[in-house]
Formats: sequence, structure tokens, C-alpha cells
Amino acid sequence: MNTAILIVDTDKPHAEFLVRYFSEREFLVCSVEKTNEAEELLATKQIDIAIVEYCPGGPAAEKLCETVRRLGKDTELILMCGRQSSATEKSARRFAPAFYFVKPFNVDDLYAVVLRIAEKQALNQKNIANAHA
Repeated sequence: MNTAILIVDTDKPHAEFLVRYFSEREFLVCSVEKTNEAEELLATKQIDIAIVEYCPGGPAAEKLCETVRRLGKDTELILMCGRQSSATEKSARRFAPAFYFVKPFNVDDLYAVVLRIAEKQALNQKNIANAHA
């Protein structure tokens, strides 16, 4: 699969697990801990899906979500948060994520969301190519 995934997570073991999990399923995966590194990748590479650790009120995470929306024309955003609350969910909704997960979560559920997004993006690209043919 040619889908490029960016994982932004300060929990290094968790990020490494996600990289391994998605790499084994033939996704192109890169991982960073710092939001400025993620912003640089978003500005220079085609990222199809950004899986971002989200902490409400955290200026770095919110700025990164805004950057995904600004730079990543077709980048889908999946947010992960360490705790569940209605305020956190409301804050996260501002960035129109494709999905919102609360840690810990079942990685197979995340995979299902990523797969659905990848299939939708592939279909959109095929429709665009057919329209230009």
C-alpha cells in the first residue's frame, strides 16, 4: 500500500509499536515526537494520514492540528488522547478529525479506520485520474 502515515506521539514505546504495526501491513510510516518535526514533514512530504497525540490546551498539539489542516490538503487527521472528557472531545472536534481515540485503545480499531481512509483516498485519486483522462 502506498499510503503514507505520520505518527506524532511523545510516548516512544507506543509510537514504535504503531510504526511496526502499520509497517508490517505495508503502509509507509514515519514517526516523530516533536510537533516542529511533524510540521516540517507535512510541509515537505505527501502525508496521507496523520495520527496525532492530542492534549487539549497544549499549544504545540493544537498548532500541529492547524498545520495539518492548512498544509495537508488531503491529509486525514486521527487524534489520540490520554484521557476522555467531553471538553477534550469538543476541543478536538474543531480540527475535524476523521476519528478520535482515547488511550489505551485497540490497535485493530485504529487499523480499521486507517484502512477505510486509505481506501477512500485511493478511490478519490482514481476518480480524479478518470476525470482527467
